[in-house]
Amino acid sequence: MLAGLYFFWPQSTTCASFARFGAELQGERCVVAGDLTLEGDVDGLPPNLVVQGNLTINGTNIGYLPVGLVVDGNLDLYKTSIGALPENLVVGGDFTNYLGFGSPDILCAEIPVSVVIRGQNLGCSS
Repeated sequence: MLAGLYFFWPQSTTCASFARFGAELQGERCVVAGDLTLEGDVDGLPPNLVVQGNLTINGTNIGYLPVGLVVDGNLDLYKTSIGALPENLVVGGDFTNYLGFGSPDILCAEIPVSVVIRGQNLGCSS
């Protein structure tokens, strides 16, 4: 019975699975040099992801952002299922969350105090 449950257990996204997006493992970090735009059939992001440009997520199956996410540029969410920001998220630019088609709102009061957004926070509601 446990084997059947394991078969359906969600698998974590690895840095190797993001090689098609230019990701390389550097120590414990999965680094993408430049911008990263994700659309369509993408289910998750690897932990400790560093995007050295802008990160845009548009209409994917991604339900949450990973632990250890660092975006040197802007973080833009368009029509996603992401309803919260993870602890220790760092965004070097602006954060924007465009709602649509049932996208959850991110409430400003629910953003962890450990989140750093160096630009404008246009992605949450009061």
